[in-house]
Amino acid sequence: MWEAHCKLTISFVFFVLLCVLCDLCGKYSLGVTMKVMLQHLAHCRSGDKGNTSNISVIAYAPELYPYLKEQLTAERFKAHYAGVVTGKVTRYDVDGLQALNFVAEGALGGGVSRSLCLDNYGKSLSARVLSFELEIPEALRPQLHGL
Repeated sequence: MWEAHCKLTISFVFFVLLCVLCDLCGKYSLGVTMKVMLQHLAHCRSGDKGNTSNISVIAYAPELYPYLKEQLTAERFKAHYAGVVTGKVTRYDVDGLQALNFVAEGALGGGVSRSLCLDNYGKSLSARVLSFELEIPEALRPQLHGL
C-alpha cells in the first residue's frame, strides 16, 4: 500500500513539474492569460496623406505576432478610434516582418491642412493605438517591453 502511494505521489509531482516547465517555455499554456496594452507587445510607425492615415504595428518578438494578428483586426482597430476614423479601415498582414499595416480612410478630419483639430496627424493616431488591450499567455511575459 505504501509503495503504491509513493508511486502515485511521485507521478503527480512529476506531472506538475512538467506542466510548469511547459508553461514557462510557452510551448503549452495552462490557460493563464493576462491583459496588456499594445505598447508592451509592439511599436508603431505612421504617415498621413490627405484624409488617410497609414499606421504600421510591428511586434517586438516573433512569438507575440500571432496574438497581434488574431486580436487587432480592422474592425477592432476602427472601434478603438470611434468617432475619429469615419471611413474604411483596411489591414494588410506583413508576416515576414511580423507587422500589420492599417490604412484608415477618413481619419484626419478632411486632411491635416483642412482640419480644425489640433494634432490630428497620423503620429498622434499611432500613439493612440498603443493603448489597445490584448490578452496573451502569462508565459510570454519575458517577451514584453516595459512591464
